[in-house]
Amino acid sequence: MSHKIQHMTESQYVLTYGPGAIIESVSGPRLIPSIIHGISNDFFDSNTVKNFEITDIRLENLLKILNFNKAKVFVIPSNASLNKSTNDYIYKTYIFPVWRVCYSRSHDVGDVLYRMKKVKDVCPECKKKDNSSAVRFVRACTDGHLDEIPWNTAVHNGKNKNCSSDKFNWKSGGSSLSDISVECPVCKCKTDIQQVYNTVKTGKCTARFPEKELPSDTAEDPPYMTTPERDYNCDKKMKVLQRQAIALRSSVTITLLTIPEYDDPISNIIQRYIDVIDPYVNANFNGNIINQSNRLSPEDILIINECIRINGNEKLLRNYKHLLGSNNNFMDFVYEEFESLSSTSVPQRTDNFSISKPICVDENGYIPSMLIYPVEKIRTVTAQVGYSRTPPSDPNTPENTDIHTVSSGASFGEDTTVWYPGFEGKGEGLFITFEKTPFIFSSDNESKKAWQSEYDNRSTSKSSGNPLWLDVAKHPLFVWLHTLSHLLIRALSRNSGYSSASLRERVYVNQTFESGGILIYTTSPGGDGSMGGLVGMVNQNGLFRTIMNAAIENNIFCSNDPLCSETKKYPAKNNGAACYSCLFTSETSCEHRNMWLDRHIILGD
Repeated sequence: MSHKIQHMTESQYVLTYGPGAIIESVSGPRLIPSIIHGISNDFFDSNTVKNFEITDIRLENLLKILNFNKAKVFVIPSNASLNKSTNDYIYKTYIFPVWRVCYSRSHDVGDVLYRMKKVKDVCPECKKKDNSSAVRFVRACTDGHLDEIPWNTAVHNGKNKNCSSDKFNWKSGGSSLSDISVECPVCKCKTDIQQVYNTVKTGKCTARFPEKELPSDTAEDPPYMTTPERDYNCDKKMKVLQRQAIALRSSVTITLLTIPEYDDPISNIIQRYIDVIDPYVNANFNGNIINQSNRLSPEDILIINECIRINGNEKLLRNYKHLLGSNNNFMDFVYEEFESLSSTSVPQRTDNFSISKPICVDENGYIPSMLIYPVEKIRTVTAQVGYSRTPPSDPNTPENTDIHTVSSGASFGEDTTVWYPGFEGKGEGLFITFEKTPFIFSSDNESKKAWQSEYDNRSTSKSSGNPLWLDVAKHPLFVWLHTLSHLLIRALSRNSGYSSASLRERVYVNQTFESGGILIYTTSPGGDGSMGGLVGMVNQNGLFRTIMNAAIENNIFCSNDPLCSETKKYPAKNNGAACYSCLFTSETSCEHRNMWLDRHIILGD
């Protein structure tokens, strides 16, 4: 049988899709199942996954701390890496949702809503499949559960409990939800989609994770899901969403930089062969024992023995303990990156990191004097640790209701190691810091006061955005830097040759909020990266000053003014004055989902 294949890059899988996502494929919407159900066991198991490991000890330590288990990162294999034809699929997907609407004009009853029970099921009225498409609506809860709309229950709404049907008459009379009616052809009970929204949201969650269900053994390929199994009782309420809504699923990712401290030859060997090195720790890295390993290459053994000869065992033991002895949280790793980037008084060069002397850009009235460091070489590792679903809450729902993150990791066979999908990127960037603290505002600055109040009350406010950043993200200094970062990304995209979607950011503050910086970079497994476009902005005399002036000018004016400029920060909002015309960037560019932005905080009003 020929398969309808849809290709996806490794970065798309991590940043946009992954387990639990609904992808609009050439054969309709498909649900991406968990890794162990998606990748065929015929060519991927606990042994072969090691061939696709991405080595980064800092990220592994962080994942282990977050999940209290041994964790590693791997890249989803490609057809080429598995010696498969481009027409062969290597990752299965599920049919979801299974309810279809047939829009054939041959129906006497109008459009028909029906439920597929087999892969080749056709419309019960016209006996064809060509005019059918998946229904647009599904339901979800904040604990990450996902399910179909219970159309039989929604249509009858307690009026005729004895009536049961797998097809309904579907009539669209306009563009609003209330204009779409659904009628039972048997008992003539009738409802509309607006009422379906209201009916479903009062019902208890079904506690279903369709991405974790096994495919049916008897179904044809592509696989169909088994009868849903509920994993526990959920006390949340499910909400109706359109299947393409952003709130239906958001990836939770972690990105860490490879910094010089972890990028010397000895550290790289320890990271690659930690399971080989570990038994030799108690033997004080005896050179003769190291030589007996059949996994270490002759070059690696030579480097280790030379290090032992020159420095004794102390350097190896010190590097080993430094790499594995960390109990830091995520922000500690970010602080570590900021210290490494901002302490570059002299150029640094390693295999995965290269930074040169900065240029100075004088203040322009809104921004103090800046130091721009060209980062000619940079390596990042990004892992998808999980995903969340954020359907809109009821007015009576407490503001501090937590959003549950569902893990994207998987264990293969009896091995307890949890593997997370990720990708490695190499490219270039610009690190921007300041000669003095940038946050020089008068005490009567209203924007600063509003954000400071939000930061002071962060423990009781609604948990939105990336939870790893919530300890710093609402601080006025962070908002100031984040807003400036977006302004620079939009200005750089018009001058560097990179699209704004290919540029990413990392905003840094120190522990005392006395200083901070911005890293704007492009690292990609694909072709849009590391071509010198960003570094070239620094090397051309006066160009970056022109770019900065253009960025500030765009901050002063917005095409949505005065509506945008009149927006003020208040506790129920994640932003102040910010919109798609002036500050928002691509979702893949912003590490904070376009939250914690405010034009007023740059302008100082």
